[in-house]
This record gives sequence, C-alpha cells and structure tokens, in this order.
Amino acid sequence: MDSTNVVEPIFTIITNVEKDHLDKCGPTLEDVAIHKSGIIKPNVPVISAVKSGNLREIIRKRAAEVESPAFFMGEDWEFTSETNYENQQEILHFLPKGALTSVFQDRYELNLLGEHQQENASLALGALSLLNERYLISKETVYSALREVKWPGRFEVFATPEKVLIIDGAHNVAGARSLRQALDKWFRGKSVCFVVGFLDDKEAGDFIEVLHSDGDCWVGVKPDSPRGMVKEKALAFLTPYDGIWGGALEEGLSVTMEKSPLMPVVVCGSLYLVGSARRWAQNKLK
Repeated sequence: MDSTNVVEPIFTIITNVEKDHLDKCGPTLEDVAIHKSGIIKPNVPVISAVKSGNLREIIRKRAAEVESPAFFMGEDWEFTSETNYENQQEILHFLPKGALTSVFQDRYELNLLGEHQQENASLALGALSLLNERYLISKETVYSALREVKWPGRFEVFATPEKVLIIDGAHNVAGARSLRQALDKWFRGKSVCFVVGFLDDKEAGDFIEVLHSDGDCWVGVKPDSPRGMVKEKALAFLTPYDGIWGGALEEGLSVTMEKSPLMPVVVCGSLYLVGSARRWAQNKLK
C-alpha cells in the first residue's frame, strides 16, 4: 500500500517499523513490517536499521524471495557516538563491516541533534557505501552535508539569552521516546514545558506518558486542522499531569513563554503545529 511503489528504485531503505498506521497496515507490528517490505523490488538492494529480530527477518525473507541483497545495522555496519556540547553537534564514528566498503569509515560532525539522528546518519552512510559502487560520491561532500544539514521542525532550537523554544514534529510513541532522549541529553536536569496538540485519532496518553518527567508542565492547544483534537478530549489526557488548555497555538505559546521564562518550551504532538510554531518563533524570537 506504500505510495513509493509507483517508482522503480535503484535502492531501498527501510528505516524502522513502528506503530504508525496500525489501522491500515496492522493490527500487529509484524503486519506493518510485511507492508513495508512490499517496497522491495527484485534485484534492488535494501538496507535497514530495524533492530527487532523478528521484524528484521520479515524484511530479510522478502528480500530473499525477490533475490535482493539485504544489509542491516549491527550486521553490516556499526557506529559509535559522542556529543560536542560547545559546538552543538553530535559526533558520529561510522564503522562499516561485512560487505560494506570502508570508503566512508571516519568521524563525522552532525548538525542534527539526538541519538535517533545519529542512527539515521549511520543508515545514510551505509546506503552511500553501497551506492558508491555505482556513483562516485566524495567524502568531502558527505562531510559537508552532515555538518550543514538542517531539518526544520526536528528538534529545531530557537533561542534568545532568556528563552529557549524547541520545535519537534514528534507525533507518535517512537518520536516521543527520541525527543525525550534528546531533551535529557541537551537540557540535562531541566524541567520542560510542553505545548502539545494532537490529531483526533491519535492515542495521546501513551505519547504523554513517554515524554513526561517530574517537574514538567503541559499546555494543550488545537492544531490547525479539521482533525485537530478539541479541548475536552485533550484535557482528558492532560489533566493527570496537571495540564491546562491554551487555545490556539499562538495564544498557548505566548502564555507559556511568558509564564515559564526559565524553562525550555517544546512544541510537539503533531506535524500540523510545526509551520505555525516556526512562524511564531521567527517573529518573536529574532
């Protein structure tokens, strides 16, 4: 059912298998893995960072059925990481093994923050290691790309000396887990105020539970979408965490930034919030 099936690829990448789209591709993660494996084409290599053994075997089985080479993180490459707090960078050490060439084995500075972005970058480097057999890709180009890459709305930080706003498109449990890890790394020991909005079909309770830490505060807002979760339903999820309702995003942000000047403020819960939050930040946090 994946829309990428309309093209004939030279390469296939399956990043992970999570609980998104269980209503269409479920009801189990194994069912989702089977659907995702449907994009694998005959004799077209596939590479993946899927960790779970049974999900990985579903991908491997499908690749074997269509005679496609398959490569996996932990088997064909590894990476180690460190953090450069002074320069606000993640540092990635890419370690190919197995069938991957060593052409990109090196240390890289990554402009995207969070352990999940280090994993994503290692997956990209694994793909480049294989594509390099067909297309000559210079290491200097890769250095520059990872050092300068920007991804609006993905742990994007807007800051003044007094205030910090992070905008992140996390909208499911896996995204919440990655966001929490990044917050714990980059804002060690600080409580956070979350400004959150959800679409009506999302299971917001699990998302909030994964993100919440003692001392955090919560403000609910309505995404600019007909499917945006309304006040009464959102507060049912937020009330156990002493959450309040902020109304529209801009109103909720203004109130939160004024009342919590010393706490990092994080906008998350729906991609529908990202554009409006960025416009607000570019105007208010110049």
